[in-house]
Amino acid sequence: MKKAQLRKALELLPSEPVPAGQYLVHNDMTPTKPLGLGLHGFRAWIQTKPDNLVECRCNFGGCMHSKLHKLHYRVDRRTFDQPEARP
Repeated sequence: MKKAQLRKALELLPSEPVPAGQYLVHNDMTPTKPLGLGLHGFRAWIQTKPDNLVECRCNFGGCMHSKLHKLHYRVDRRTFDQPEARP
Protein backbone atom coordinates (compact mmCIF):
# COMPACT_ATOMS: atom_id res chain seq x y z
CA MET A 1 0.00 0.00 0.00
CA LYS A 2 1.36 3.39 -0.98
CA LYS A 3 1.73 6.00 1.73
CA ALA A 4 -0.40 9.08 1.10
CA GLN A 5 1.36 12.26 0.13
CA LEU A 6 0.67 15.61 1.75
CA ARG A 7 -0.23 18.37 -0.70
CA LYS A 8 -0.97 21.92 0.32
CA ALA A 9 -2.36 24.26 -2.34
CA LEU A 10 -0.94 27.79 -2.35
CA GLU A 11 -2.46 31.18 -3.09
CA LEU A 12 0.91 32.93 -2.63
CA LEU A 13 4.46 31.62 -2.63
CA PRO A 14 5.74 31.04 0.91
CA SER A 15 7.70 33.92 2.44
CA GLU A 16 10.13 31.42 4.03
CA PRO A 17 12.19 28.61 2.46
CA VAL A 18 10.38 25.29 2.08
CA PRO A 19 11.52 22.85 4.83
CA ALA A 20 13.76 19.91 3.98
CA GLY A 21 11.77 16.92 2.77
CA GLN A 22 9.10 19.09 1.14
CA TYR A 23 8.91 20.20 -2.49
CA LEU A 24 7.55 23.43 -3.94
CA VAL A 25 5.80 22.37 -7.15
CA HIS A 26 3.69 23.88 -9.91
CA ASN A 27 1.73 22.32 -12.72
CA ASP A 28 3.01 22.28 -16.30
CA MET A 29 1.44 25.65 -17.17
CA THR A 30 3.81 28.53 -17.91
CA PRO A 31 3.50 31.43 -15.48
CA THR A 32 3.25 34.89 -16.97
CA LYS A 33 3.84 38.16 -15.19
CA PRO A 34 1.85 39.74 -13.59
CA LEU A 35 -0.83 37.04 -13.49
CA GLY A 36 0.65 34.86 -10.77
CA LEU A 37 -0.75 31.86 -8.95
CA GLY A 38 -4.29 30.69 -9.51
CA LEU A 39 -4.88 32.50 -12.80
CA HIS A 40 -5.19 30.92 -16.23
CA GLY A 41 -4.58 27.44 -14.84
CA PHE A 42 -1.25 28.14 -13.09
CA ARG A 43 -1.29 26.32 -9.73
CA ALA A 44 1.37 25.66 -7.09
CA TRP A 45 1.56 23.49 -3.99
CA ILE A 46 3.93 21.90 -1.51
CA GLN A 47 4.23 18.13 -1.46
CA THR A 48 6.21 15.62 0.56
CA LYS A 49 7.37 13.23 -2.18
CA PRO A 50 9.41 13.94 -5.32
CA ASP A 51 7.25 11.67 -7.51
CA ASN A 52 6.83 12.80 -11.15
CA LEU A 53 8.80 16.05 -10.70
CA VAL A 54 11.49 17.80 -12.71
CA GLU A 55 13.52 20.81 -11.63
CA CYS A 56 12.19 24.07 -13.08
CA ARG A 57 13.80 27.46 -13.68
CA CYS A 58 10.76 29.55 -14.61
CA ASN A 59 11.12 32.01 -11.69
CA PHE A 60 7.36 31.64 -11.10
CA GLY A 61 6.74 34.44 -13.58
CA GLY A 62 8.02 36.99 -11.07
CA CYS A 63 5.41 36.20 -8.40
CA MET A 64 5.99 37.69 -4.96
CA HIS A 65 8.77 35.77 -3.14
CA SER A 66 9.88 34.06 -6.38
CA LYS A 67 13.54 34.99 -5.79
CA LEU A 68 13.46 33.05 -2.51
CA HIS A 69 12.38 29.86 -4.32
CA LYS A 70 14.89 29.48 -7.13
CA LEU A 71 14.90 25.71 -6.51
CA HIS A 72 11.43 24.44 -7.29
CA TYR A 73 9.83 21.77 -9.44
CA ARG A 74 7.11 21.28 -12.00
CA VAL A 75 5.06 18.23 -12.79
CA ASP A 76 6.80 16.10 -15.43
CA ARG A 77 4.28 16.10 -18.27
CA ARG A 78 5.88 12.99 -19.78
CA THR A 79 4.61 10.90 -16.87
CA PHE A 80 1.04 11.68 -17.94
CA ASP A 81 1.64 10.87 -21.60
CA GLN A 82 2.74 7.28 -20.93
CA PRO A 83 0.05 4.60 -21.06
CA GLU A 84 -0.44 2.68 -17.84
CA ALA A 85 0.59 -0.96 -17.76
CA ARG A 86 -2.38 -3.29 -17.67
CA PRO A 87 -2.36 -6.57 -15.73
